[in-house]
Amino acid sequence: IASRDDMVLGIAPGRQLADAMETLKSWSVAAPQFLITSVGTEIHYNFGQLRQDERWTRHIQFRWYPERVRDVLTALTQLHPQEPEAQTVNKISYYCENADQSTITAIKSVLRKSLLQARVVVSKNYCVDVLPMRASKGHALRFLATQWKFDLGQVYVAGDSGNDLDMLRGMMKGIIVGNHSDELEILREEPETYFSVKPSAAGILDGLRHYGLISQENAA
Repeated sequence: IASRDDMVLGIAPGRQLADAMETLKSWSVAAPQFLITSVGTEIHYNFGQLRQDERWTRHIQFRWYPERVRDVLTALTQLHPQEPEAQTVNKISYYCENADQSTITAIKSVLRKSLLQARVVVSKNYCVDVLPMRASKGHALRFLATQWKFDLGQVYVAGDSGNDLDMLRGMMKGIIVGNHSDELEILREEPETYFSVKPSAAGILDGLRHYGLISQENAA
């Protein structure tokens, strides 16, 4: 990125903004221009100063009733709330042992009986995030493309867990690192998705080489 003037960097972690920025700083990674944080519920821009996109916040809060959602989900004893610092007004996070598609179905069923809607995301088979229906990493990225008028076909995304799933689908070119969780295996047949055998950052570099963005030497 530092050697090219035709690329910008964005990050889309499940974690909150401050935690993500601290992690980037600890690894001496250049500050990104776009930040999609808290599993797609927040968007920030970083062009000279950090600024939150309030339009996105208003957009996702349509028919979102977090306190009612929390109350209703107390009926599911397999869900254990994550730490207070993991919770936000637009993200309700739980731990759940062996979480899978059946967990998503059970949560949605309970909510539906109370006339509530939410997006349910499982990551790494034990993290469950309940979000507004309009919120996700993929939706946030598409929102960015509309606002900033860039071509999704020129976007390269990398991920390793279930909360990256919808971001890795569609027009974007996907990179799945070698140490990914089981939720991403359903993308094996997707034509625009590359599965690297290398883990973490090495897998991202390997994917960028696969797509011709960097040379073999830089991917080593």
